[in-house]
Amino acid sequence: MATLLNFGFTKPTSATPLKGNESEPDLNNNESHKSSIMRRTFNNRWLNEYSWLAFDDTTKSMRCKFCTKSKRSNPFGLNGSKNFQRSALERHQSSDDHRIATSNKKKSEVFSKTVNEKFEKTKPAVSAMFRTVAFMVEEDIADRKFEKLIDLQVRIQYISK
Repeated sequence: MATLLNFGFTKPTSATPLKGNESEPDLNNNESHKSSIMRRTFNNRWLNEYSWLAFDDTTKSMRCKFCTKSKRSNPFGLNGSKNFQRSALERHQSSDDHRIATSNKKKSEVFSKTVNEKFEKTKPAVSAMFRTVAFMVEEDIADRKFEKLIDLQVRIQYISK
């Protein structure tokens, strides 16, 4: 049987049973009311359910990896949220700030992938150009001949365009 403890609730530690002629706590008094309320805690299973979620042990707060990196101005991106409720996670996930941060992350990944692919494709040519420059320095060849040496390497297909 599922209990509230399964959903991140903890039993209050300061609530004690009443003895003899003691009265029940005054619910209008915030201090005594706080001690009888169950405190919510972070549920580690949420880390598997929400790939963007991170828990900061030092501040005991939840953060959104994407919003934090994008410096979004929401509780999950700034100082972290201590609202340990699934509904808070769902609200954040559907928020405009989170969607923008997620979109930025995807764009960044596409950009990085494209740059890496282009770099890998041009790496041999750039490497050949550096070897040519090193050779020209060693042989004391004038730098005005660099372009012609590169053209020669392209013609003999040592460097692809």
